Parts: sequence; structure tokens; C-alpha cells
Amino acid sequence: MVNTISERFSNLLVCPFDRSKLVFEQTRFSCQKCKREFRVSGRIPLMLDPGLFQADLQKEDEARKKEEMEIFDNLSSYQNFMNRAYLRAIKEDISNSLSSFELKDKDILEIGAGISLFAGKLAEKNRVILTDINETLLNQNPESCDLVVADAENLPFPDKSFDFIYLVGILHHLPDQKKGMQEIKRVLKEGGKVFISEPTKWSVNSIYYLGRKLLIFLFGKNFVRKLVGCGTPDEEFLDIKELNKTFSSDFQIRIRKISPIRLLPIEFFDNLGFVPKINHVLEKIPIIKNFGAIAQITLLPKK
Repeated sequence: MVNTISERFSNLLVCPFDRSKLVFEQTRFSCQKCKREFRVSGRIPLMLDPGLFQADLQKEDEARKKEEMEIFDNLSSYQNFMNRAYLRAIKEDISNSLSSFELKDKDILEIGAGISLFAGKLAEKNRVILTDINETLLNQNPESCDLVVADAENLPFPDKSFDFIYLVGILHHLPDQKKGMQEIKRVLKEGGKVFISEPTKWSVNSIYYLGRKLLIFLFGKNFVRKLVGCGTPDEEFLDIKELNKTFSSDFQIRIRKISPIRLLPIEFFDNLGFVPKINHVLEKIPIIKNFGAIAQITLLPKK
């Protein structure tokens, strides 16, 4: 296993904080410049700041990341959440969108993969790297993919590493979306493409987000977390202005909105399977579809 880890990752990983080469020794990667050490757990390098594993964190952003690391350790809660009727319909649409890209013999990165629903198929013809901040979820992915525990704001890869990058519902979890977007651009090869799926602001999401903030204020985060069943309440909308600022000079930005009716992420709505069918109809109506709750964003290099 030691040789396998070294062979698979020695040319793939760099220090996520200063981009220096790493040295693999026994069960860890070491940065000779900043002196940080990153241990390996099974087949997964843990490329996070070692400080995130401390019991008490003073900085709000660090505490939020640690919460993300820990909250998804409950596999049954995560799987129940992801298997809800509304999300199943969204995932099917995303799968169809991903299949439209011609991907063969490519280096592909999924950021914030969790238990990826798409990587197994992509890995049949490509090298696929999956990252997530949670080791428990990442460990459930197929052997055909390389797995790296990583922070989306500090990716442990060299510049221009990937032909195709995709992320589903991740940017709105990040404390610093700007930094996450800059990292995507940094590790993307020239001519590379990006696919992003995110909840949007100008939709019924606004009502949901405002309601959630009110419930947090009145009853606290733990109450909201139990109500939803999974996830962390600290989320913000995708920053479209920052997306345009980061990518518009080099990429064509195409946005397609889906799902005008969003079900609240509460177990009561699990059995309302007719709502996705209604959404499929509403998505064909020009004005209504612009208020879709989910934006699928494709970044294509300008010619």
C-alpha cells in the first residue's frame, strides 16, 4: 500500500498552502518548505491544514470547516437526505448534463464529491480524482477513483492539472467562495471546461434561506440541523458577481436554470414524487424557468 500511495500521488499532490513538492515518508507527505505534514489514512491522503484537527478553533471560518468535516460522518443521515425525491430528480438532470461532455482519456476533478453519483461512470474512460473535506464520505467511493481529503479553498494540486472540473452544491458551503473559484481556475488546464450546479438566489430559495435564518435566530443551529436531517446551516447563495469576475475574461459562461418548485429539505416532503414531474413542465416555460431554484453553469474556454 505504501508503494501504491507513493506511486499514485507523488506527481499529483503539492502542498496546498505554498504549492511546494511533497516528500512521502512511511505514512505521510511532508512539505519541506512550510514543514507541514499530511498523513495518509488507508488509500486517502489527508491534505488539510493540521490545525483543523485541533479540539478548539478560534477563527470562525476554521470552525465552520471543522463542522463540515464532522457533520457528514453520519452516513445513514447523509444517504437518507440524498435519496429524497426532489434531490433524485436534480441528480438525474445533472447526470444527463455531464454526459453531454465528450470526456475520454482526460484528467477529471470532482470537488466536494461526498459519495459521488457520477464518478464511477466517468472513471471508465478517464482518470478521476475526488476530493471532499469529509473522509467518511470519501471512503465510500469506488476503487477506480483516486481520493483526496482536501479543502476546496486550498486544493493540493499543481497549476493546470485537470481537463475537466465539476462540483455539485459545493460553492455555497464555502466560507470564501472567491478563493474556491480562484482555485478552480488555477488547477484547470488551458482549454479545460468546468461544470457547476448550485442553488440560486432569485427563486423560492430566498424564502427558504430567510426562513432558515429566522429559525436559527429563534431556536439555534442544532434545531435547524435536526429539522433538515443533514448538513450545516451556515450556507450562502452562490456569488454570481464573483463568478463573472473570476471567469468571464477567459470563459463563456452558460447558465441553465431548473426546478422552479423547490421542496423544503424536510422528511415530510420525501414522498411528493409528483413535484419533479411538474418541474419538467415548468422548465419549458420561458419566464417561469428563469426562476429555477438550481443553476447549472457551464464554463467553456473562449476561442
